[in-house]
Parts: sequence; structure tokens; C-alpha cells
Amino acid sequence: MKVLPKKFLRLILVGIAVTSLFSVPLARASIIPIGQVTFTGDFILNHLYDFNNPGAQPFGWFQIETVSKSTGIFGEHIHAGDILRGASALNTVHNLPLFSLGGLQFVTSDAGVSINGPDSGRLVSADMAIVGLDGFTSALWSFTAPPYDISNFPEDITGPIELRFSAFFDNGHVPDTGNTLTLLGFATSGLLLIRRKKRFLLDLFPANN
Repeated sequence: MKVLPKKFLRLILVGIAVTSLFSVPLARASIIPIGQVTFTGDFILNHLYDFNNPGAQPFGWFQIETVSKSTGIFGEHIHAGDILRGASALNTVHNLPLFSLGGLQFVTSDAGVSINGPDSGRLVSADMAIVGLDGFTSALWSFTAPPYDISNFPEDITGPIELRFSAFFDNGHVPDTGNTLTLLGFATSGLLLIRRKKRFLLDLFPANN
């Protein structure tokens, strides 16, 4: 009888190894919320704001924004009842908001302010740097603007908002849930099984010299 070709066995081994590699889930960075400050107050929508020329007018104006809750890494710096400083005109392209509170400065990113969603409640947000605070990798501020009807907006509108400052930490990887180790275990077991089978077949059907 013929010996099982060594090339065929080698292909089986390589196939199992490759399959195990592609079966392992790719690790992704995990972005974890590590602190948030919530403010309550009012915001005035500017009826002259032009989405086609956003640098011409501010989107509106912050009023008195008071801390209602402070958690995580903000907890030792900011407390309920504190009033946000620098909350004035909300320019979206240049002269961007610069807030301060609890010995910290909140500097809006040069990328500008993002305004998304319908006029029934536009989501306003921007990335920011926090001067005087460590232990985070990214941060942003955000709020939902007061509702209005853009087709009937002849004057400014004032409404309540809930402004949030949020900080995040990117840990760089996702902890293994056990799936990766299980797949590698199966692959290793498969390799051992094939090798043993190969030795058995070679002993059972030795090649003719």
C-alpha cells in the first residue's frame, strides 16, 4: 500500500494553523468613560446663525450653567453648585469656547463645534483638552439645543439645556473573554492529533526503499 504523502499532511497542519489565526477575534481598543460633569442652565439660540456660513454668527449664547453632578476624575475638582466660567458666545468655527472651573481649563479643539440632528433638538458637541487634569486620553463637551422650527425662527429662543463634560480612557485592548484561548487550544490539540496520526500511518505503511 502507498504511504500517505508527506506534503498532504503538511498542508493539513498549515491549514489548521491558518484557520486558528483567522478564527481569533481581532482585539479592539476599549474606550472607557472615567468621569462626567453635568450642568443645568439655559441657552439662547441665535436666529441669525447661518449653517451655510457658520463663522459669521455664533450659534447662540450660554447663560448661567451650574454643576448638578460631578463624577469620576472630576469629583475632587468640581462640585455640585459650582458655576461654569467662560460660558458665553458659542462660536462654532473660530474664537471657540474656553471654559474654566475648579482650577481646570477646558479648551475646545481647533476642529470646531459639531452640530447634528433636526431642529427639534440638535446635538451640539466638540472635542476638548483639559488643562490641569491627568489620567484621561480624550474628552468632549456636549448638549442638546432647545427645540425650534427653522422655517419659523424670526427671533432668538431661550430654553433649558443639560451641558455635559465627559472624559474617557483608551486602554488599548479588549480583555480576552476566553474565546481566543479556547481556539488556540483547539488548534494545538489538532496539531498534536495530526502529528500522531502521521506517525501511526508511517509506521503502519512504511515506504518501500
